[in-house]
Amino acid sequence: MLCLVAGVQLASARLPVFQIEDPEALADWPCVGGGGRDGTCSEQIDVFLERADYLAPGEDLFACSARLRQSLADQARSRDAGVEPDWLPSGSDVLGEEIPKVLGIGALRHLAGESYPVARLVGSEETPLGRRDFLFIDDLAAGTVPGVLALPPAAHARPQLPVVVGLPGHESTAQGFLDEYGGPLLERGIAVLAVGFAGYGADADETLATTALLCAGSSLLAHRVLSAHAALAYLRHRDMGGRFTAVGLMGHSGGGSVASLLAWYAEGIDGVATDHPSFFFDVALPDDPGGPALQVLDETHPELARLALGIRDLEQAPIPVHVAPYGYGLDPAHPAPTTYPEFFAGLLFR
Repeated sequence: MLCLVAGVQLASARLPVFQIEDPEALADWPCVGGGGRDGTCSEQIDVFLERADYLAPGEDLFACSARLRQSLADQARSRDAGVEPDWLPSGSDVLGEEIPKVLGIGALRHLAGESYPVARLVGSEETPLGRRDFLFIDDLAAGTVPGVLALPPAAHARPQLPVVVGLPGHESTAQGFLDEYGGPLLERGIAVLAVGFAGYGADADETLATTALLCAGSSLLAHRVLSAHAALAYLRHRDMGGRFTAVGLMGHSGGGSVASLLAWYAEGIDGVATDHPSFFFDVALPDDPGGPALQVLDETHPELARLALGIRDLEQAPIPVHVAPYGYGLDPAHPAPTTYPEFFAGLLFR
């Protein structure tokens, strides 16, 4: 275990984990440096704009973003008129290679693989469903990712646990994911590591960051994917001699889009649940000229959008995938049987 005690790092080769008793870090959580609205860290959008400037120095990213928004608006109108996109062939035999390539995350994942992600434990609380540990996961590729590791009751008495990594939807948080979807998993003895995403406010700032990063040759979606990889890598390196025996991945809404991608290629995942297999074209036209501006959410990626028919065919994915109704049956607007707990229990306890 790695600990910081009075500013001194104590190391052991087994557990690359920082454990910090630091009131300031807990006060910041889940937003690095604070400044998040309702814990969604939506005000951290500057991090992504700075990244775009770094990737494309000297480019007029605001002008490029404006041109891209116009192009996306034209494509959205064409889709609304029934014009089919220019789909690319995308059989299951090639998607595992194409998705990381299109996202451009290969080099970053290789860089991150050369080091351990470091989780800083900034606080804990006991709940009726077990303990929650509040973390900052520091990863070379993803940066700092907030997370909550929820352990089921009496977890200390169990040498091995399955775990599900949870990815929330827009305007939600790691805590929000646990509150909405974590209970049935914890009741079945499954730990949950819920991840938070920065700049996740479904607002004008997210539109700007999405288009600026696309102009710079990257994407906000790639950062979401790398955040999920950071959580998975943390579990692998923190596994305490085999504590987490099986790993599932579950995403809601925008998090479901990310989970759908990882189902095709990510190693170390035993199964995936998603309620939102995406077309990777999340563009909302303004209702009227004087209304809200064009909205472009983070999962928008024109190159992935051309592969979307293949990506959405999750029955062909190399691991089991549970495709649920939006909201997993818990959304009053989309009522349906809630089956994801049984899916993960049957899969992870085999």
